[in-house]
Amino acid sequence: MRSGIYTLQETLTAESASILKHSLSLARRRNHAQITPLHVATTLLSLNASSLKKACLKSQQQNQYPLQCRALELCFNVALNRLPTTIIQHQQHVFVPSLSNALIAALKRAQAHQRRGCIEQNQQQNQQPLLSVKVELDQLILSILDDPSVSRVMREAGFSSTSVKNNLEHENHHSSTFTNHNNSHFLSSYGYGNYGYGSVLFSKPTQVHNHFPLQSCKEDVKLVFDVLMRKKKRNIVIVSDTVSLTEGLVNELMEKFERDEVPNELKKTNFVKFNLGSVSIKYMKKEEVEMNVIRVLKRKISDYVALGVGAVFYVGDLKWINDDYGDESCYNHVDYLVDEIGKLFCGEEINNGKIWLVATASYQSYMRCQMRVPSFENLWCLQAVPVPSSGGLGLSLHSSR
Repeated sequence: MRSGIYTLQETLTAESASILKHSLSLARRRNHAQITPLHVATTLLSLNASSLKKACLKSQQQNQYPLQCRALELCFNVALNRLPTTIIQHQQHVFVPSLSNALIAALKRAQAHQRRGCIEQNQQQNQQPLLSVKVELDQLILSILDDPSVSRVMREAGFSSTSVKNNLEHENHHSSTFTNHNNSHFLSSYGYGNYGYGSVLFSKPTQVHNHFPLQSCKEDVKLVFDVLMRKKKRNIVIVSDTVSLTEGLVNELMEKFERDEVPNELKKTNFVKFNLGSVSIKYMKKEEVEMNVIRVLKRKISDYVALGVGAVFYVGDLKWINDDYGDESCYNHVDYLVDEIGKLFCGEEINNGKIWLVATASYQSYMRCQMRVPSFENLWCLQAVPVPSSGGLGLSLHSSR
């Protein structure tokens, strides 16, 4: 590799790169100096659509899986708690964990296996060997499972890394997973596409100031517009652990719509604030939720449909979905509200696809939403958009000594 630097285009598909981005965020939140295979495995298990979680499910008896799955999550959490933490100095430079030797080895191992598979496939098809091979997500998972620290944690929770790997390889062989995908595949699956670290995945961290970076903001706004103009999964949740970033992006979007500085497909579209986070579901009956929330929202949507114009409804932070209400009836109200919102905002038949929903959430809150309502993303036709898209989320290839 040139100058010992891995670039996003040279080493990882968008899927694999985004998993590392989540792992980076996890390491930063825990003040860990390095990103390890444990961080990557924990991130993979936190995603409902993860191939790793599905493979773990197949390796266990169905009646035992819920308990052992919980045990697996706890064991990884304990393992992360054992890692040394770093005291972060509050300076202008952003703290960016480096890659551990074990993770670098896993990435190189994954790339070697990926290259071997692609070369064998090309030889069978009488094609020339590939000059550049990108590591697919499933190949990355297999390599992470080979890491001794990950295998040890899985063994403590009652799982066999070998058994899980066999399930993954069987599934990959059955579905021909290890083929070259178009990178846009990931945009429809997880919502990142080429969005993530920017052009360089492992690079020198850049200086980030407290204000919302202009270039990052432009890239974030463009990605939001791209998602809004899609035919499927057009509703958006802006995900970030920094409130100022999500609020900054929402404000920028609102100003763009007010000034009509939007793509032609979004002309004559209004940006409407309808903050569900301010609704006191805890103190409401189901009938009140219907009358004060659903009916009001339906009426507003009907008004824009009657006018023949589009509308983007900003519903605020989604933490209300996984708040601790205590009363079981409150959770029923939440489920009801989630279902009804899905009916209102999913489907191209709604004003010819000119009604959208935009929400915000922290990474932790969004994952809890998925755990609280597993079908959440599908119900709302939701696409996650992490921010920022740039601004120093880079990793040094060379591990800390």
